Formats: sequence, C-alpha cells, structure tokens
Amino acid sequence: MGTSLEKLAPQIKEFLGEAMGEMKRAVGEYGIQGEIADERWLAVVVEELGEAAQALNDLRQAEANPHEEGRMNKEIRVELAQMVGMAVLWVVTAGEREKFFEKSNRSSNNASSDNLSEGKDPAAD
Repeated sequence: MGTSLEKLAPQIKEFLGEAMGEMKRAVGEYGIQGEIADERWLAVVVEELGEAAQALNDLRQAEANPHEEGRMNKEIRVELAQMVGMAVLWVVTAGEREKFFEKSNRSSNNASSDNLSEGKDPAAD
C-alpha cells in the first residue's frame, strides 16, 4: 500500500522548488535575517502553518463548490511551501545567528570590562 519515495521524487522536487521560490522571495524582501532569535523564527514558521490550517478549514467549508476546491488546494500548497521555506531559512541561518549573538555578547562583555576597569558598578547600568 505504501508508495516508495523514488516514485514521489518528481512531486518532491517540484514542491521543494516552490519552497525555494518562497525563500528567494523572503530573502529578497527582508534579507538573510541572521540576527533573528530562534523564538521569532518559530513564530514565523507557526504563522505559516496556521495560514495553511486556515486554508484547509476554508476548503472544508467550500467542498460543496467544486470550483472552489481547486483554488483552496493551491492556497494550502502555497502556505505549506512558505512554511517549509521559512523553516529551511531558520535552519541554514543558524550560523549567522551564532555569529551575530557572539559579536553582541563580546560587545556587552567589553563594555562590562571597561566599566570595571574604570571602577564603575556594571549593575548600575
């Protein structure tokens, strides 16, 4: 009953191409976004999943109209491609995030060291 993954390869390739298109669109519009914290990335991915869920709910309500069903299925696919694209960007920008937060921490630590060397209380900042 199961379908081999090889048989699904063309559909997988097509969908991943759609997800890649969403990644290109997002990076073109917002940049790499390497400084965004994981919690924000999670919110973005979950938002896209929520939009797919809403599209599915709309599909179920429109099932009596066969012309609506095809349109809604496309909307679900678009939202899922956006979700996958954002999840992939989240994963692949991890190195950029680590560099950004490492640099931020170094700057913060340097400021604390400067305060200490000048006899200032870092807790007073």
